[in-house]
Amino acid sequence: MPENANSQTSQAEETKVEETDVTSTPDGRHVRYYFEDEMSIFSVEGILFKVHRHFLARDSDVLGDMFKLPSGESEGVEGREDASPIVFLE
Repeated sequence: MPENANSQTSQAEETKVEETDVTSTPDGRHVRYYFEDEMSIFSVEGILFKVHRHFLARDSDVLGDMFKLPSGESEGVEGREDASPIVFLE
């Protein structure tokens, strides 16, 4: 086996070990692979998108902060149903 192939195999094994390291919070939830189970519905230029809040909050400080605000439990809360999406203005 060429020397480079051995080096590549070693690097792949190291990466595999790093990816399987389990890091959890005090309540036992995996830091990277435990997602909040809520989706949000957005309307952009009249097209509806339904996306996990986790990804939106991770990639946008503004949306992350918005999701931390109390939303109430009443019907018609923006982003929970197609009839009342969170609307992004053009």
